[in-house]
Amino acid sequence: MERKNENKYFEQFDGARGLLAFSIFILHLHFTYIKVPSTLANFTLHSFFVASAYLITTILLRDKQKYVAFGSFFKQFYIKRILRIFPVYFGYIFVVLVLAILHKMILRHDLAGVLTEFKQYGYMLMTFTYNFKDLYCITQGDNSIASSNLFPHLWSISMEEQFYIIIPFLIYFLSLKSLRILSICCILLFPIIRIVGYEWLKSISDNNLLIGFTMIRSSVFQFDAFFYGILMAVLPPLNLKQIRRLFYLSVGLLIFQDIVNVLMIQSEYNIPAFEMISRYDIYAMNGAARYIDVLLNISCFAFLYLVFNTQNEFPLLLNNRLVEYGKFSFGSYVYQYIFILPSYYLLFKTLEIYLPVFVAELISAIICLVCIIQFSKWSYYRFELKFIKMKDYFLKKI
Repeated sequence: MERKNENKYFEQFDGARGLLAFSIFILHLHFTYIKVPSTLANFTLHSFFVASAYLITTILLRDKQKYVAFGSFFKQFYIKRILRIFPVYFGYIFVVLVLAILHKMILRHDLAGVLTEFKQYGYMLMTFTYNFKDLYCITQGDNSIASSNLFPHLWSISMEEQFYIIIPFLIYFLSLKSLRILSICCILLFPIIRIVGYEWLKSISDNNLLIGFTMIRSSVFQFDAFFYGILMAVLPPLNLKQIRRLFYLSVGLLIFQDIVNVLMIQSEYNIPAFEMISRYDIYAMNGAARYIDVLLNISCFAFLYLVFNTQNEFPLLLNNRLVEYGKFSFGSYVYQYIFILPSYYLLFKTLEIYLPVFVAELISAIICLVCIIQFSKWSYYRFELKFIKMKDYFLKKI
């Protein structure tokens, strides 16, 4: 089958973004009954990384033909990225900081640890290196895992921005053949780095939660996800039947390893299986961090290849509401905690006094998700689009 035209709108992908984003929000609510496996949430994040690399690579390959001079090629890329990412990202941090300062002035209390966190790690937030915080804490012997409840999700944006630093250079100066070779080499190299890195982390720390965070968030251990996306963009068309088999096989293996891991941890640590499936340290407690990302990346590669190269492989993803929500899912990801925290600490904690826990969780989750969707929709059409449309003005000057 021929690859889709690079300029064509990928409706299934917006639907995928909309659907998968929900898994992140549910995980971050940390409910007892309404929850998702950590593996599903990490599948979501890896899907975003792989998809981002694929889309950026296809766009830059096209722009490479349009902009002969590297300066113009480089500038147009960063103009578009800055106008898409910076207003939402730094706008969120600014608003949170202002609220925290006012809260401190009026109530004499640090709102959700924002000021403390910013004082210690604000330079990482401002320089898109926040995903190295956990690794830094381990190397400094700090096992406290101190963190503001309003910033933890921003690590993934830091990792994406680090990818955006190198990708224009790779695309402009390397041929398609060199990009294929580099991508394959990185895909083969990073699993080895994870194995060695995990053993090293275990030798200097016994904090499985911090080790788990480090393995998930640090570019040192996760950057190969982006090279799966690059490889997808530079490969010749693949056999869809084989890709379909690869997807279902890899998903089956993910489910199998999740069950085995949970049972092993339950046996060794006496932690209930239903509690374990959504914990962040599930990969660190029995060494699954050494191999799980290979399965995640392969399944994401196969899933997204089908999404980008078929019209209706996954009919659910063509749901109009999911497709519409996918368009502004980036904003919802950034804003999520300003709705998750009050939904949990105010709404849920109040409702559980009068209702069964499951019912209180269900009502809180629905209200939280609706608020996230509506606010991010407003932000996209009233705020973000104004910056996105500004790119035409700046690109005319190149």
